[in-house]
Amino acid sequence: MKTNKGFISAGLIIILVLVIAGVGYLILQQKNNPTTLGENEPKVEENLPKETELVCGIFVEKPASGEELIIGNNFQVKGYVNGCNWTAFEAEAAVISIEDANGNIVMEKKPIPVSGEWMQLPAYFDSIFIPNLPATTGTGFVIFENEDASGENPQTFKVPVVFGTD
Repeated sequence: MKTNKGFISAGLIIILVLVIAGVGYLILQQKNNPTTLGENEPKVEENLPKETELVCGIFVEKPASGEELIIGNNFQVKGYVNGCNWTAFEAEAAVISIEDANGNIVMEKKPIPVSGEWMQLPAYFDSIFIPNLPATTGTGFVIFENEDASGENPQTFKVPVVFGTD
């Protein structure tokens, strides 16, 4: 009889260890690959071009490199910040400005508000700006500066654009 109790006890211990290991594995998988997000949180796949992976820093979907900014018209700024000295601060993802190719300021710095939760990464932004562009043609840059509250890690990202008229 003793051998049966020992065999059953050993079997129960093995089963218990396997169940605990399985539950732990599932929990780790859920943390590393979340499949469900809150109703109000955007899904990463919906906000990125299909060929793009989530990158660390800032990702700008709009304006696209080389996009034409029409004088007197608004333009869309869309993307996300995801760490590497690019984080949202006080519900702002970054500061945006526009310069021409000679470094002349075309649009003064304006904050880019976060759309949704700003205290978690990635923090998405999608805003419309109506710059007071001068009657000029040529090229320039939409300049993104990180929200660096400490002032110790300033980062800049430039998107080349073309100025145009209707």
